[in-house]
Amino acid sequence: MAERVHPGMRLVQQAGINHHLIPLIPVQTTEAWLLADPEALRQVIGTNLTADELCLPVRSHQVESDPNPKQTLAQVVQRATAPRGRRRTLRVSDIFAPMAYTISLERLRGVPAYQRFVDEVAGALIALHVIE
Repeated sequence: MAERVHPGMRLVQQAGINHHLIPLIPVQTTEAWLLADPEALRQVIGTNLTADELCLPVRSHQVESDPNPKQTLAQVVQRATAPRGRRRTLRVSDIFAPMAYTISLERLRGVPAYQRFVDEVAGALIALHVIE
């Protein structure tokens, strides 16, 4: 994954912008983070299927071992909504905003990439003397 993040980091560094910038370079992380909280995802999608029936990981850190979380998330949404015969198909993009309000930060803390992001944000805020 580092080989996919470093080019983005280099571009940020070369831009010569504020050195306290905290780049968030989503390389499949957004979808993986949404998969980290099966209960929130089930609630937002509006399904009674279990996490097991949706093939969601039991432990939040397991989302990082998924080679294609974008595809996995699309399959979960499709699996959850297929039996209903909805008039309007639920798209993956429809769940991002509701998940932002619903997802458990405690579950996200179990995802190493998310924890690194939190640590980097905290480090930058400390360097800016915004927090101690």
